[in-house]
Amino acid sequence: MALKLKYSASEHDSYNNKQDLNPNNLVWELVNYKILGLSKGLIIPDDLIAEMESYTSRNSFKKIFREIALDMPHGCCPRCLKAHMIKTAEKIGLQSESIRFLSYFTKGEAGHYGYYLDGNELIKI
Repeated sequence: MALKLKYSASEHDSYNNKQDLNPNNLVWELVNYKILGLSKGLIIPDDLIAEMESYTSRNSFKKIFREIALDMPHGCCPRCLKAHMIKTAEKIGLQSESIRFLSYFTKGEAGHYGYYLDGNELIKI
């Protein structure tokens, strides 16, 4: 899955209407984090950003618990998001410096007692 950052005017308007380019959107934040990483000489691939977007869609609390989701900036558990991000980064072979940089994207620990949820699966970190 490729990350598309250039849009025609009509596409841009439709994306803004869907709030996909909202500054609070995970992809928007990760792209900005990617730029920050590049300034430090670190690489965050677009595949990782696309997978994180897919992960938040699969694990969104907005579908189940609207009240809880309001308190979570990405609509899912930040600890599970962090665990999945780090595990995916390791799986695609990112350098340890980039993985360490990614670990600061969300606060707190990665996962819960060595596990995290992805859909209906409990995954060991």
